[in-house]
Amino acid sequence: MGRISKKESFPGLPVPTRAKSYVMGGDPKGKTFLYCTEKHVIVRDVEDPKKNFAYIEHQKRPTCAKYSPTGYYICSADASGKVRIWDTTQETHILKYEYHPISGAILDISWDGESKRIAVCGEGKEMFASAFLWDSGSSVGHLDKMEKYCNSVSIKSNRPYRCAVASEDYSSYFYQGPPFKLIKTNGEGTNFCNCVRFAPDGSVMAAANSDGNVYLYDGKTSELLGTLGDGKAHKGGVYSLDFSPDSKELVTASGDKSLKVWNVEKRSMIEELVMGKTIEDQQLSCLWQGGNIFGVSLSGDINIFDRSDLSKAPRVLTGHKKNITAVASAGGSIYTASFDAVVVTWNGETGDAVKFTGEGHKNSIVSMVHDKINNQLITIGIDNTLRFTPASGSVFTPESSITLGSQPSSLSFASDTGYMVVGCEQSINLIKGDQKLDSITWKKEAFPVRTSVSNNGHVAVTGVPTSKTAGEEHQVHLFEVVDDKLVPNTQVPLLTEGLRHVAAVAYSGDGGRLAVANQKQILIYEVASNYEEPKKMVGATTRVTGMAWAPDNRHLATFSIDSSIQIWDGVDGKHVAQISNAHPKANIADVAWLHDDVLVSVGSDCAVNQWQVTF
Repeated sequence: MGRISKKESFPGLPVPTRAKSYVMGGDPKGKTFLYCTEKHVIVRDVEDPKKNFAYIEHQKRPTCAKYSPTGYYICSADASGKVRIWDTTQETHILKYEYHPISGAILDISWDGESKRIAVCGEGKEMFASAFLWDSGSSVGHLDKMEKYCNSVSIKSNRPYRCAVASEDYSSYFYQGPPFKLIKTNGEGTNFCNCVRFAPDGSVMAAANSDGNVYLYDGKTSELLGTLGDGKAHKGGVYSLDFSPDSKELVTASGDKSLKVWNVEKRSMIEELVMGKTIEDQQLSCLWQGGNIFGVSLSGDINIFDRSDLSKAPRVLTGHKKNITAVASAGGSIYTASFDAVVVTWNGETGDAVKFTGEGHKNSIVSMVHDKINNQLITIGIDNTLRFTPASGSVFTPESSITLGSQPSSLSFASDTGYMVVGCEQSINLIKGDQKLDSITWKKEAFPVRTSVSNNGHVAVTGVPTSKTAGEEHQVHLFEVVDDKLVPNTQVPLLTEGLRHVAAVAYSGDGGRLAVANQKQILIYEVASNYEEPKKMVGATTRVTGMAWAPDNRHLATFSIDSSIQIWDGVDGKHVAQISNAHPKANIADVAWLHDDVLVSVGSDCAVNQWQVTF
């Protein structure tokens, strides 16, 4: 029996919202940082971000997470208003406590300096903020009086404790305790108050406002000390800020697409870090971890600056923040495409990634293959286009495209001959280069149609599923490419026997075998035997939805709706190995072979996983 084990995992990106503060966290030692994707809480190493793990236990979308000052626990929150406090020292991340402090999405979390009390705030219905004991959930005061949603909360790390809350009613609220009670409302801001933070030494509290100002207050009394800069701190709204470990400096993030580093005592700017010119370059979060300054762009990209040399270009962690829909590989590189039409190229060993720029697909990318002869990516999207993009660079070429007559659902490519078969809502199209050679009208009822073309000119296309008394029946139509035309296979025009629900078809690289995913079953047809008596392989626990042949033309990888991956031997007709829950609480969208024994999988968790396969 073979084995599948995880080799690498490149996680998804933060998912910030335009003109909204986004919260990151860091461990007390400055070694790791954490953020939330649409599915999981991600913890990554500062120096080697490829080292990471995902916390997957939230039932609703996680929204923010923070380490306790001891570093032994993380408190993470979700869109339903729940918080989970879990262990960081063990691989199982045992749940310590779970509470439901407010009845809406929690947007920020803060621990006190003793790791005993936690304050949260967000989009509650009756209450917008709450403070409680970490080990019992008992209230430690009232964080009240605000009139709208609260964006940020911070507890002073040393005694006497103070707590500040930022609200969309333009004010920040200052509490003393515990038990916490309001002692002052700071109403200097003229727009949403987005972020509040105390300096590590407790001397200063800073509040970031959408009016472009950052207000500084005394950490004990909340007396206004002044604002950063001569005029406004930024030309756009300020959405996040964080202090340096020594409390002497402050970093701010703004919608004007810049990060700024400030001298707190002088309230003067030390350095401005301009991140770009597009809307996607807006800065919505920042974090100061040890000697590194982090900024999060609206695109989700994480920019890491070395504080000792701010003139040095930042390290950029990129990837996907929306569902990954397609994957291809070539020569150790991985290419991924997502629902928002973003394409990223990855170094399979280091995890370094580069996002393609320029004008690409206008909507979700459905499928992608790599053309090794021309070293280009071929993609189809629901903008009804097929595009060619050089894989050697990272820039889309909008002029290299073909308009399809209807929405495509599948793309198959014969690398030796250059033929492509694209299955669309109303037609099956034969394409070579930038020319559409042939098109066959196809019934809408067959959509989404699945196709496969072999290097020998064989073509398989799924037909219309029909309901019969005995259950659903399906067909696979067989064609041949003859003189640049799609011609029905005269000897075996149809495969019908035993087919119930065909989700995928795939010819092996040498064209000798056709694999058909028939519900939980995999059928292997030998082309040389005129598709007679297929090998029937069972072992999948739920319906198989996609597949990819290994380079050896013998082994086949498939994935199912329960997020499991199976490996099959197409020659012996045996089930070789399986890994369950390959993408936890997510759906697998596609797989591709990076090497003879390394498989790549992608899915709705925005992660790119590599699997070591032992046959």
